[in-house]
Amino acid sequence: MSLNSDRNPSPPPELLGNEDLLPDRIGDSVYSKQWLYKTLMVILEWCESPDSPENTTPKTCVQTNNDSEGKSPDSKDIIELDPRIEDDACILWDMSANKEIVVGILGNMSSFDSTCQSISKNSRLVNSILLLTGTSDSPTLLQVFRVILCGVSNENTQNIWFEAFEKIHFLWKI
Repeated sequence: MSLNSDRNPSPPPELLGNEDLLPDRIGDSVYSKQWLYKTLMVILEWCESPDSPENTTPKTCVQTNNDSEGKSPDSKDIIELDPRIEDDACILWDMSANKEIVVGILGNMSSFDSTCQSISKNSRLVNSILLLTGTSDSPTLLQVFRVILCGVSNENTQNIWFEAFEKIHFLWKI
């Protein structure tokens, strides 16, 4: 019996290349869309009511002085995250280090006017996004152009993007 009996076995190697069998996968990553949505929903539910009994494991932060021991007036309750939620949040954090995922998140966020304006006002971020047009990674490139499309489609930000195009000779790279 395997030590990992709580998980399904890996699919046969010859089936791993079949995209129809892995429709829930995010890009070329091993991450599942269903897992991602479930994890985000659990974290959001926890954030909405961190003080609920099922969400809390209160511990008291005790600051001690050399003169006295025990609670100081500045003691605060620390609410610890459930270890399972914490583990999933750490995986989510690691997942966000993937360039395609990060730019995809920016693409999703930039579909909102206020966020698009915030992203566009950050010239270093705009330049970084435009520099990614030189990548050879197709999924990342797709996400980059989603962000650019949102920027140039927004009447409030299109001039910022066009100016950035001119500064780095954007069209010469394509």
